[in-house]
Amino acid sequence: MAQEKIQLRRVRSFGETLNDVLQFLKQEFKPLLRSFFLICGIFILAGAVLYGVYSGGAASIWTSVFSGRNIDYEDSYISKMYGATYFLSLASNLLIQILVYTVVASYLKVYDQKNGESATLEEVWGVFKRNILYTFFYGILLMILIVLGTIFCIAPGAYLGTVFAPFACIIIIEEDKSLGNIFNRCFTLIKGNFWPSLGLYILCIFLYSTCASIIGLVVGGITGLISYFTTKDISLVAGLVTGIMQIFSAAFSIILYLAIGLQYFSLEEKENGTGLMSRIQNMDNNSDDQDRATTF
Repeated sequence: MAQEKIQLRRVRSFGETLNDVLQFLKQEFKPLLRSFFLICGIFILAGAVLYGVYSGGAASIWTSVFSGRNIDYEDSYISKMYGATYFLSLASNLLIQILVYTVVASYLKVYDQKNGESATLEEVWGVFKRNILYTFFYGILLMILIVLGTIFCIAPGAYLGTVFAPFACIIIIEEDKSLGNIFNRCFTLIKGNFWPSLGLYILCIFLYSTCASIIGLVVGGITGLISYFTTKDISLVAGLVTGIMQIFSAAFSIILYLAIGLQYFSLEEKENGTGLMSRIQNMDNNSDDQDRATTF
């Protein structure tokens, strides 16, 4: 028996949203993962290598300390812990998260337009390439606001992070490219819905982080052990383990962005009721078709 397709445009409770996230992943696993890896894969691999190089360099410092070798604090510690590689790793991680979010939002847009039919890679790519520059630049600007809010006090950062979470959905699904409109739309959607949204996002962050950490540690640990017994190089092992964990972290972050996307549709439906009106219209059309068939 075929499973019922997920209806995106409907009002959901906290539990229903989480259930639909898992159900959507189950139903759309192959086409969604295909779009994810083929569009984001090269960037994820590059970011994993970069993060692995950074982790390997940092681990070499501790190897030197524990072995009793003298190290130059300025040249070694500062350069390897907070040098160019460190900041490049942070930048690559931000870029990857924006790419993954854009792919997921693009997939949801096509899925919605096709009334529950799976999106193809070509369709997702078409939406993705039209919107990636907007999601990237606006995402950087909004991230700066969130970071500033976190620095001054953690609460404003958490608040702004929750408010601005659906920004890519607004850009891609509503096709609104004005920063001012996106800014206002985020606040309009979250009004009266802050705590359920925050709770959902925290739970999904915990869920994807836990899954990525467990699976990443198992796979990375096995790879690291093989590498260690082969090379006896701790820094190489650290680089491999952290690099592999980065790949799994990017893959499992799909859970969070699906939750944001489904919550966006729920909040948008709560405000405008477009999905309900569409279903009523479809019912009327089907009724008319049946009446004409009966007449003939």
